[in-house]
Amino acid sequence: TVAGGGPKGTVGDGGPATGADLTDLAGVAVGPDGRVYVSEAGRIRVVSLADGVISTFAGNGTAGHAGDGLPATTASVYGKSGLATDPSGHVYLAEPDSHRIRRVTGPDPVAPVVTLTSLPRPEGPDREATVAFTVDDPTADVVCSLDGGVGASCASPWRGENLGVGPHTLVVTATDPAGNAGSATATWRVLPSTSSDPTAAAATTWLARELARGDGLLDRAGVPDPGLTTDALLAVTA
Repeated sequence: TVAGGGPKGTVGDGGPATGADLTDLAGVAVGPDGRVYVSEAGRIRVVSLADGVISTFAGNGTAGHAGDGLPATTASVYGKSGLATDPSGHVYLAEPDSHRIRRVTGPDPVAPVVTLTSLPRPEGPDREATVAFTVDDPTADVVCSLDGGVGASCASPWRGENLGVGPHTLVVTATDPAGNAGSATATWRVLPSTSSDPTAAAATTWLARELARGDGLLDRAGVPDPGLTTDALLAVTA
């Protein structure tokens, strides 16, 4: 038994389908994702085989044909209908009482597409980075996660500051109202920089000057110090 088995009725939505009450069943169809749709008086119900839960897919319990263009669960349907599905997951109702075929849009199976349009240099000394992107679904929620950290809501362009030396990864994820998620990943590496570091640049200039003196000694406060030799320093830094 996939659904029903209890007394005649309409209760049980949100719970196990095998514990739900069904009434005046007329049609059954299976969607491309494995969901099972059943038509009964005034509504169409759906069973998710993933978790066995039943819920109302269309109809408000009142027989009729009002509500086209509105959310399916607020519309009136002649539930004693033949059912069919298509590869996109849409459900079709053949309503003999109203002499019409109606379609209920199925679950959205398409994930948003995230496209990276501007990236940081693959390698460089910049401690700041900018990543620009587009998302083809304006209703999607967008979250950015840097280096595996907790994601935060973001918009294009994303900007990072004071990034550490080493590799970095930014994942941009867009999730639509149906729960479908699409993502894109940007990677780059921050290299050590001496030219942008005043302290390191001054040290480099000082060492070059001392090496140019040629006496093998390094100055300490302007006085050659026998305890500091260029050979010893080069051995340590080699």
